[in-house]
Amino acid sequence: MYCIILAGGLGTRISSESIVKPKPMIEILYRPILLRIIDFYKGYGVNKFIISSGYKHKYIVNYFKKLKNKNLYLDLKGKNNFDKKILEKFNISKKKNKFFIKICNTGLTSETGGRIFHLKKILSKENNFLLTYGDGLSNVNLKKLIQSHYKYKPIVTVTSVKQPSRFGQIILDKKIGYVKEFNEKPIEASWINGGFMVISKKIFNYLKKNENFEKITLKKLTKTKKNIFAFRHNGFWQCVDTLRDKKILENILKKKK
Repeated sequence: MYCIILAGGLGTRISSESIVKPKPMIEILYRPILLRIIDFYKGYGVNKFIISSGYKHKYIVNYFKKLKNKNLYLDLKGKNNFDKKILEKFNISKKKNKFFIKICNTGLTSETGGRIFHLKKILSKENNFLLTYGDGLSNVNLKKLIQSHYKYKPIVTVTSVKQPSRFGQIILDKKIGYVKEFNEKPIEASWINGGFMVISKKIFNYLKKNENFEKITLKKLTKTKKNIFAFRHNGFWQCVDTLRDKKILENILKKKK
């Protein structure tokens, strides 16, 4: 499966850093969050990535152009097509650590759902794809997450994590784990959508051109039972919304946790 990484937002909550670079390129101990996310997926054998960029798109492009990695196959062609020559070289390569990255500029002001919608054409042949945000790290068991998606056959499987109330809330079906409702402003600590999703191509039957994926698309899906499944993750998860979040991650890495 392809892994889509949403990396186009403005990152206003951490503006002291995002004013000069896109949020996913903020470094956590000298390594961009985006690259750490890619490393995580590569650890599970995922080696095809589509970066959905927007704000400071060229910064991301220039970073990967300069990245000295002989295993990287970089596709900078337009967002509607793959560069066939690069993709073919990648497919026939016998390098053990090879990975393919396509960077798509999906617009400066696009909503999260719009960034996914822009990729509809190049994802049309994929039955399922992986999706995550470019500002969160986790040690979720990706293999079990994908197995859950195939077992329960929802349109979207989200990784649900326990976090404070400043995040949106997921209300779960107690018996199995299908999502019943999404609330943006919960009163107390609850399960939230931590990203690290598996999504069926059926999503494009519900997704409109430029809508908010979390506030509109996912809420639409909850109107029909079993459309969204929540894979509960009780392990590590940390997003980078503020400088405080960044320092938390850096301290964890310094302690080699």
